[in-house]
Amino acid sequence: MSLATTRTDNDRNAVDVADGALNINEASKSCGLSPSVLRIWEARYGWPQPQRRPNGYRVYTNDQVADLQRVADLVRCGMPISTILIDGQPKWPAELVRPPKPRATPRARMLPPPTDRMAAQLQREVLDALETGRGSLAMGVLQRAGITIRPAQEPLAVLVPLLIGLYELRQNERAPAEDAQLEAALATRAQQLLRQFRPAGNPVLVVPASLEDHALAAVTALMLAQQGINAQPWLQPSRPTREQLGKGWIRAGAHFQPPGSAKPKASVSVLGDEDGLGLAEIVEGQRPDGI
Repeated sequence: MSLATTRTDNDRNAVDVADGALNINEASKSCGLSPSVLRIWEARYGWPQPQRRPNGYRVYTNDQVADLQRVADLVRCGMPISTILIDGQPKWPAELVRPPKPRATPRARMLPPPTDRMAAQLQREVLDALETGRGSLAMGVLQRAGITIRPAQEPLAVLVPLLIGLYELRQNERAPAEDAQLEAALATRAQQLLRQFRPAGNPVLVVPASLEDHALAAVTALMLAQQGINAQPWLQPSRPTREQLGKGWIRAGAHFQPPGSAKPKASVSVLGDEDGLGLAEIVEGQRPDGI
């Protein structure tokens, strides 16, 4: 069994993304692997290496999807993914691909870069600051974004990568000393940016599961508002009542359900899980189920 790794680099770079190419959601459905798994394999093992559209979104060729299907079948049969992609048993499909150096914030680094040059630079700067433990510098980037790029660019350039990066660093016990201040500042900025969207009628509430999820709720509501969804975060100290929740709401963070209330229409977490979308999926245009 041979994979499509014999194609030259020039051939791969010359792929016509308009001809049979699939976005990450379509590729995910075709191979039976979640978008999060595809991002993790790309960040950790350097495979697969999808093309990028001008807006930074990934596109997969039919050959890459076929390779993913074969690897997925082997993993389901019990073969460790590291054996397939690193140990060389067999060596395909990554025998000619050198895994990238590990990053402290690999999931944040996988976000599509903004098309605007300055916004893309700010995205790199904020992640560089986090990975080197310079929380005060990351705060400076967050503040500078408000005066150097358009408001519509701030979520992808700074807010989302900052929140994902902080979450990854906490998991690895490498959070900067300014962790709490950074999260509070980005939550405040997300709420400020939401003011430009004037909700008509009853908005869909994004309810944080805990005090630690306020930033996630604010950023999620902002990105949904940018997609034309009438959404607002619930940031009151008290839990919302059934009447306040209305006909539908979104849970931001770990499992939580107010007493006597209906189940949420959807769930969102920073990195995504079996119950809902992650911030990266919302960035790429996905909407929570039922919204």
